[in-house]
Order: sequence, then structure tokens, then C-alpha cells
Amino acid sequence: MPSGVGPVAAASTGGGTGGGGAGTPTDTKRPTARIRSVRCSKRRRCRITIVARDPDGIIDRISAKLTFRRKACRRVGGLRRCTTRKRTKRLRVRETRKKGVYIARVRLKKGRYRLAVVAVDGAGHHSRRKVKRFRVR
Repeated sequence: MPSGVGPVAAASTGGGTGGGGAGTPTDTKRPTARIRSVRCSKRRRCRITIVARDPDGIIDRISAKLTFRRKACRRVGGLRRCTTRKRTKRLRVRETRKKGVYIARVRLKKGRYRLAVVAVDGAGHHSRRKVKRFRVR
């Protein structure tokens, strides 16, 4: 056995015939996601548009979460006690006819909301979390 030649070095020397990477292309880059718009009607029906792209593959899924605060009141000893609690709601996102454009529709109450979006490709790479704050009047 020659000294200094291990399995990695032997595999990378290739024989010069040009057939060394003829397999499936590897997905090495993370996808990108951004929140294009959040539009709410007077009836508080909101349409959220998300754009997600992956340079090396296909987008597998989009995770979209809404975070908001809700006031919860109860009676304690005849007095009314109120607290605010943080709530999270997952949105179901659907792909449109345009490639890479996704839409979620949701009816929201009046208040302030925080939307967080992450895209995941087929290889399991996650995009950076994009956050947008908005208000429903």
C-alpha cells in the first residue's frame, strides 16, 4: 500500500477521463423567502403573498406563523381579572400558478400581528426567517 494515499485522495484523483461528477446534482444552497405583501379588506379578510425561490432545487414546504396577543378575562371573587396572552397561528400556504409565488388567506380580528415565514427545500435546507409586522384595522 502506498504511503500518504487514503480513500479520499484516491477518489478525488479521478483518472482524467472526464466522467467524475456524472451523478445527480447536489443541492448545496439554502432557499430564499420574502413576504411580498399583506393586504386586508374592510371585512378583515387578509391575503398574504410570499415569494420563495431555490437556486439548486425545488421548494418542499413553506412555514408561515402569525403571532399576536389576545386579552383573556375571568371573574375572581366577583371581580373581573384580565390578562393578555401570546397566541400563535399556523397558516396554510398554497402555491399559485406563478412559479415561486405562494398565497395564504386568513380572517383576522383587529389588532397587531407578526408574520414569520421560512422556506424549506427538498434537501432540508431552511431559508432565513423573514418577519413582517402589520396591523388590521
